[in-house]
Amino acid sequence: CRGAGRRHARAGAQPAVASADTLGADSVEVLYWGDIDRAGVDLMMKLRAELGEKYKFSSFSPAYGLMVRRAMERFPDPTDNESTGQANIDVPDMSLVCEGMSAEEADYARTVVESCGLIPQEILTKRDL
Repeated sequence: CRGAGRRHARAGAQPAVASADTLGADSVEVLYWGDIDRAGVDLMMKLRAELGEKYKFSSFSPAYGLMVRRAMERFPDPTDNESTGQANIDVPDMSLVCEGMSAEEADYARTVVESCGLIPQEILTKRDL
């Protein structure tokens, strides 16, 4: 169910570390990809903090870049993206989302998030990935 992870992260539980610990692998890398909005980026940053130095963590940069380029085609003005009403969530650190993006793409993504907008994962298709 969409949003369940977000609620769980807010509850302070640490399911990611416990789950990763049970894999029995020599090394584990977490590759994160989600919506570009305040809640989605906030969740990514909380997961990264939860995992700490124990597991390698990175964002799925190629997908984030493509999401932003698609949104830029559809909505040249970043404030025209769907509104989330997430004004109660502080603007999160966007550095992981913006890795590998051009300055123009990164500015667009930041403006979407700062204006409480949303670029949904669903802007991409299975074929894109």
